[in-house]
Amino acid sequence: MFLQWSRAAYEGSQRNLVLAFDIGTTFSGISYSILDPGRVPKVEGVTKYPAYSDNSTTVSVSKIPTVIYYDKAGNVCAAGAETTHQDIPLIAKKEGWLKVEWFKLYLRPRSAPGRDVTPQLPPLPPNKTIVDVVADFFQYLYDCAAIYIQDSYGAELWASVANRSINAKGILYVLTHPNGWEGKQQGLMRMAAIKAGLIKDSEGDGERLLFVTEGEASLHFAAQRGLLDEAIKKGGSVAIVDAGGGTIDVSTYRKKKTTSKDRGTFEEVAAPQSYFHGSVFVTILARVFLQSVLAESEYIEDLDRIVRIFDTTTKLRFRDAGQHQYVKFGSATDNVPNLGIQFGQLKLSGTDVAMFFKPSVGCVTHAILEQRKVAQKPISHVILVGGFGDSDWLFEQVKAQMEPLRLKVLRPESQTSKAVADGAVSFYLDHFVRNRVSKFTYGVLARVRYDPRNKDHRKQKERSGQTLYKDKADYDMLDNLFAVILSKSTRVSEEKQFKHKFYKASFERFQGENAIVRASLWCYKGNKKTMFKDEDPENFTPLCTVETDVSVVPPVVMLSPSGREYYDITFEFVLYFGLTEMRAEIAWQEKGGEKRQVHISANVGNSLTFSSRAPATILYDYGDISSELTV
Repeated sequence: MFLQWSRAAYEGSQRNLVLAFDIGTTFSGISYSILDPGRVPKVEGVTKYPAYSDNSTTVSVSKIPTVIYYDKAGNVCAAGAETTHQDIPLIAKKEGWLKVEWFKLYLRPRSAPGRDVTPQLPPLPPNKTIVDVVADFFQYLYDCAAIYIQDSYGAELWASVANRSINAKGILYVLTHPNGWEGKQQGLMRMAAIKAGLIKDSEGDGERLLFVTEGEASLHFAAQRGLLDEAIKKGGSVAIVDAGGGTIDVSTYRKKKTTSKDRGTFEEVAAPQSYFHGSVFVTILARVFLQSVLAESEYIEDLDRIVRIFDTTTKLRFRDAGQHQYVKFGSATDNVPNLGIQFGQLKLSGTDVAMFFKPSVGCVTHAILEQRKVAQKPISHVILVGGFGDSDWLFEQVKAQMEPLRLKVLRPESQTSKAVADGAVSFYLDHFVRNRVSKFTYGVLARVRYDPRNKDHRKQKERSGQTLYKDKADYDMLDNLFAVILSKSTRVSEEKQFKHKFYKASFERFQGENAIVRASLWCYKGNKKTMFKDEDPENFTPLCTVETDVSVVPPVVMLSPSGREYYDITFEFVLYFGLTEMRAEIAWQEKGGEKRQVHISANVGNSLTFSSRAPATILYDYGDISSELTV
């Protein structure tokens, strides 16, 4: 292991605890680190979970199913490791419990690449939202972590970090999510964390919760495992492929030149991508195939169980398309030769099973090649992690297609399924990544003073059929100008500021509601050099709304063309895109210097805010709010 991965001793004055929750589509995990002053922190994993209905008995596993059983009243009856008990399916059927799984996919952005599986997802319980379900699972993970740490270190240590009367700072949480998720998804997860009691809906407490993408967490895991050493020696970039249950997340990094300030840091060299082609899609294709095979037989009633056995055994063992594969689901008396059923085993052609994998394999190779095209530094190595990355068939197929292109494919020798949870803790402790690449173009829709000499203005007026109207200062205005703040594929440091200047005019003083400015931040996912949204409307997506009170900005008294006095203010929105969560401020000039209002915790969902000093608040409501901003 390289010296640059060495970790410094914890410099805090009081013991603390970092908990990382990795909620996957099919499996979830918990990792943690106890921060003792003067000691070097270690990344540890929760490896024992309480068994069903008996906390004195544990199940020794590193990851647990992302499954919850609810009764008819919406109460949690079994979750995670508890659902692996052999009697659960029978109890659930008898009591009428609802099994909820794959619920993470309800959060997926609708614009994300890959198949939309929402219609095929198991339903949520009646009167439960996705936030409620995620909150229930957060609460379960918290309880499991509490039991494990108390059993391992004693109740006194747990109280020293969890009891807010003893430790005012409280437990620090890191939540992971796919590369393609943005502020809205983070906001919903934050709401779930509040509902679960992990953090409070109050000023400052929101800072105890951080987010990290699965790709960036996997980079931290790979660095600590020494998987990046060879690539670093050769000076190339590394593509990290986190193949999970729901998503394939691909990120590409290179090692920054070592300086005293940036020792052991990385930077993204391509915008990270996320595709919905994880291991669940192999199971979905297998289900479609098995349903057609068994449709006319009595075994169609056992389809759910047969698919579940395929998912947990056959799929994991598959490594040779030239050999038959078997799903052992019945007894020796189950024999239907024309269906391939003998002695309770369903025989499948290896080539058929390979076809179930084919779209996911193709997605991984396509994603790597796409990163290779746009990476700002040539890729030399590919590192495959994640639960799906444990598949020998997936690994060998990707390796066979990539290595002729001189891309060396590696994977950890063990525990790739814990890469994200362990890497999330390392993200907090080590913070290797300091520069990231923007995935899309971001900007605001604003009004602009109409200039008949400008051909783009004339085209927009004709295209939209707009009737010019007067603003509050009597100027002719056009709507829907896309003012770019950050362009796609721009490398952004964590403290890089992106500013955009606006002014607001009014015949009334800026007080009360008249002082509230709302601007929708939009994401453009196309490739055109657009000036107005109407030129390529299908590729524009509302991202969030930035809201602030501008009553503190000193106005200038102006005269309108009609000779009437009005108030005019000029200010800037300052956005930080280089963090794992977006942050917003407003700035203005006063008495020859710059002044600001700061939004301290920048990722909020709906109306939840964590802020101070009249902040610029970020609201993820996806509403196209009419703005009176002018550029």
